[in-house]
Amino acid sequence: WRQSWDTSKGDHDMQTYVLPYYLYDLHYACGPDYGICCSVDYGLQYWKNDATAQCEQFSMKVFSRPMMKGFERMTAMHLKSQYRKTAEVMRNNVVLHPLGGDFRYKNKKEITAQLHSFTRLMDWFHKHPEEGVEMKFGTLTDYFHLIQQQQPNNEQQQQQFH
Repeated sequence: WRQSWDTSKGDHDMQTYVLPYYLYDLHYACGPDYGICCSVDYGLQYWKNDATAQCEQFSMKVFSRPMMKGFERMTAMHLKSQYRKTAEVMRNNVVLHPLGGDFRYKNKKEITAQLHSFTRLMDWFHKHPEEGVEMKFGTLTDYFHLIQQQQPNNEQQQQQFH
């Protein structure tokens, strides 16, 4: 990020991240197809009494249950499609998918459902390297380090935000 008034040619630049889709909650942030994103919000049932209006809009009338054995491949392929679409928008192959949102993770059941379900997906991808996905839990610092490794000369994507 460079302020329009900064004439230092980058001395005060700051690396930032703006989610490319609707909101930053888990069921919006995995990619452009909110129906798929809603289906991988495994803790939503423990957070809300009913599905969000947005998830209902995408034909998700019931909550996703924690990942069950045998559903890993199908879910992984859906999620992979969303991550690929996000990578195209961001113009790199590192995708940040926030697994939370405001007021989330207030109870152990929600934490356990998300953790176990996404760990199961990560394990599936690790066992299937032919899919070309390396998926892991990380922090914003991890994300920015990976982006900097891909753009070693501090190449900028210059865009105007209004």
